[in-house]
Amino acid sequence: MRPYTPPPEFPLQFTIRLPEGFVAAVGPEGPAQAIHVTQPTTDSKGDRAFLHFVVAAPDQHEGGARETVRAIAESYGVPGNRTEVQPIEQHTWALVEFGFTSRGTIREPVTGWVALGCQAGRWFHIIVQSPVGAPGESFRAGAEQVLAEWRWPDGRSLDEAGEASLQGCRR
Repeated sequence: MRPYTPPPEFPLQFTIRLPEGFVAAVGPEGPAQAIHVTQPTTDSKGDRAFLHFVVAAPDQHEGGARETVRAIAESYGVPGNRTEVQPIEQHTWALVEFGFTSRGTIREPVTGWVALGCQAGRWFHIIVQSPVGAPGESFRAGAEQVLAEWRWPDGRSLDEAGEASLQGCRR
């Protein structure tokens, strides 16, 4: 596993460890900024597996952040397809989290989740999507490993940041 830290201008700093074959890159996400983690070897057929870490605009409030996460979960898949969304409690750091199953951009079954968190006064969400089946299972295991190894600048993990991090976002 190799470490990855976003560039200094990225709004939230952290360090993750990328499993073999995973890559990370900065990209725009509307008015927000994002880090996209992918595993190109799973992209040869079907929908791409990814983990997106998206930092909301500085003026985002809790209600808007919650609505954004729900809307993201409901919007996954091909327009017109029914996406099944259910609240889940998979990650202790998440204020709210939704799992989804749908059909991806090439109508292949996909599964994933989106969760809302807060750090240093900024709302963020993490989205993980992968195809159903063996390639997706491999990516999901790697994505969970990335999250388990996640460290904020003060050395805390996503789970350790918890409630204390929320206080800076609730204004």
